[in-house]
Amino acid sequence: MTFISEAKCIWQCTGETGADRYISFFKDFSYTGSDEVTLTIAADSTYVVRINGTRCPISQLADRPGDYTYSAFDVTGMLRQGTNRIAVEVHFIGADFLTIFRGTPFLRAALCAGETILAATDETWSCRESREMISGRNERVSNQLGFTFVCDGRVSPDWITSGGEDWQKAVEVPGWKQWNFTLRRVPRLLESPGPDAALVHQGYLFREKEWETPALTCYHDYAHPFAPTLFYKAMDPSQNVDGYFRLKHKLKAENGFGFALNPLPDGAANGYYVVADLGRETVGFLSIQIEAPENTVVDICHGEHLTDGRVRAAVGGRNFSDRYICHEGMNTFTYCHRRAGGRYVELHITNTNGGAVTVYYAGMLPLDLPLPQKAEFDTEDRLLQKVNEVSIDTLRLCMHEHYEDCPWREQGLYAYDSRNQILYGYYVWGNYDFVRAALDLLGKSFDGERYLALTGNAKCGFTIPVFTLVWITEIYEYTLYSGDLSLYLKWKDQIDVILKRALAEPDTETKGLYHPGTREGIWSFCEWTGRLAGLKGTSQAPYNVYLCESLRNAVKLHELAGDAENIVTFRCAAEEIAAVAGRVFYNEAEGRYDALLPGALNEGYEHIQAIMLANELVTEEKLPSILANIQEKKLRNIDLSALYYLCSACMKSGPEFRKLLLPYVRSIMEPIVLSGATSLWETRTGEDDFDNGGSLCHAWSSVMPYLCGGFLLGVKPLTPGFRTFEVKPYDAGLTHASGEIPTPEGMIRITWAKGASGLRVTVEHPAALTPVPAEYPECPVESFEHKPY
Repeated sequence: MTFISEAKCIWQCTGETGADRYISFFKDFSYTGSDEVTLTIAADSTYVVRINGTRCPISQLADRPGDYTYSAFDVTGMLRQGTNRIAVEVHFIGADFLTIFRGTPFLRAALCAGETILAATDETWSCRESREMISGRNERVSNQLGFTFVCDGRVSPDWITSGGEDWQKAVEVPGWKQWNFTLRRVPRLLESPGPDAALVHQGYLFREKEWETPALTCYHDYAHPFAPTLFYKAMDPSQNVDGYFRLKHKLKAENGFGFALNPLPDGAANGYYVVADLGRETVGFLSIQIEAPENTVVDICHGEHLTDGRVRAAVGGRNFSDRYICHEGMNTFTYCHRRAGGRYVELHITNTNGGAVTVYYAGMLPLDLPLPQKAEFDTEDRLLQKVNEVSIDTLRLCMHEHYEDCPWREQGLYAYDSRNQILYGYYVWGNYDFVRAALDLLGKSFDGERYLALTGNAKCGFTIPVFTLVWITEIYEYTLYSGDLSLYLKWKDQIDVILKRALAEPDTETKGLYHPGTREGIWSFCEWTGRLAGLKGTSQAPYNVYLCESLRNAVKLHELAGDAENIVTFRCAAEEIAAVAGRVFYNEAEGRYDALLPGALNEGYEHIQAIMLANELVTEEKLPSILANIQEKKLRNIDLSALYYLCSACMKSGPEFRKLLLPYVRSIMEPIVLSGATSLWETRTGEDDFDNGGSLCHAWSSVMPYLCGGFLLGVKPLTPGFRTFEVKPYDAGLTHASGEIPTPEGMIRITWAKGASGLRVTVEHPAALTPVPAEYPECPVESFEHKPY
């Protein structure tokens, strides 16, 4: 029995309610204590649910209108004998962002004890507009992340446990019976206690006026550091409170010490600021604890950067600051409707009216996707291992509802970004179910004609052609690594439509090539480097190379499915593109491939060389000149998003290219890690990019697990599900390496060490899988032992 089917979709009223609305609901019900109780719940857009005042750690996925997921959660431990109350606060976003669609507001929930319905949403539920959360402000964090919030903590939250006789009754939402509801496949995120935060900056501020947003207000506040003479204060008065504040003392997340702020000097300041360092990049719910007078205003800024001495609350039109208004005494507040990302939380505290203020906590409650045990990798080079570990941490920080590009600034599901994240993650966790859910979400964004949307869960006027093509490659790689053909079979017809439509747009300049189209909203982006950030013109090398790659992968998928339809068409088109592109984009004078037909306005890009080499479109006689261009740094550097293609290109193109790879990747990654970063950056220049909004946590950069597992250990699936797998290790100047590679059948374990005449390799693997040994000419294998288990 699907218990949510017994519930109606309800809201405060019928018809348009406007955007950025917080609506509170509650229902009292009886429980005898005889059975386990399950809550099933869904809403548009997000919700916070409490039972008898205790918050349930579940949340709503961002869904497509009319196609909703619901969550199920065991709440038995939150109940008591007799009367209980379920209280739900729903935030209806009601606007299009790159992470969510503008939908229809509703709440649908059911509480069931065994086969008995204890409570199900209908017209008997009480509701009203929230008095704590301020509705209708419509102030955007960014075009991706939804709205900022203002919470009025002066309003009593007593309704979550008692009272409410004066509330109105909910109404049934028209048309909801036509919607589809399915149980979520993405695991519930795990909440952790807030990490201790180091208080690294503090001082007085002078606020001249309120600006358009709290973020701009904080940006314009004048800040003046004060001397570290604060007394610390224990939450438990019986504890010893002797001692003095020192920089980098910890704000304890639970039952620890707070710091009593100095009284404000007469006339010189009208507030305080404090900056807390969480110690590492974190993704979760913003959380504060502060003791303050009634009406104190606390602006909560968060971000990844502190090189300005302040958190960048207002960056390029984005607003990374929210507001909480205090009641008298201790205020504990966590905002659970939006994930935040960053390392630093900065509080601007004003309107204290001369009263005493003590800060106990400023930080986040971390949220993590449950993941399998990560694969291990070990070698004598500890810095290489450190880069690998930071890469894995970055991948983890960018996985929640789906794969995300960067948790601080966007949280968008992009096909190109996720292709990297998924492929690299195959060498860490496998986690094929999560991969499938993300690829499925991307597939649903198809415009019905030619392209996927810019992100997988949004309405947007732009699309990036090569991202749609990469989605096809993602489907192939999923099939190869997981052994599951069903995802391809689900999307087979759509893949064929995309490719046939692409082949129906021949390039007007060059026979045998194709054009991405000229309709409004087509963005010919490849990477954030020079002209590749937005190519203009018809004959474009990147589009055609990515099309060639996707056609070849579609052929492999058709062959795996035993489906001959379109194989000949796609194979012939791919090989014609390969032949023509390999010829016409080569700049003989410069010894390189160009992004457009060779001409005066062209520049040399490592990205173009990488995708040409990775797709084996380069004849052997051209290799020396391309290598020389890279070695002599005559080309624009490849950026972090395309490092997969650099790896593939180097490993396929001979000993000199292979020798280049690891030092090149290390030259990018090691300065990031040695700077103290706990996650990898979006681009080489980090925070300075995008008008000082460059992300310092971006998982498309996390190539190292793939490089370690796929090349240093040398493991690649040859047939779906690793039924046969290649073992072709590359020593890269190391003396030994060992590690694991997840498969659907279990871990493959590789150990190799240099012997007198080559590598001594040992492979432990599930008995259902068969290793196929191979070697590079410059890295011969002295012995090969495999041990099935």
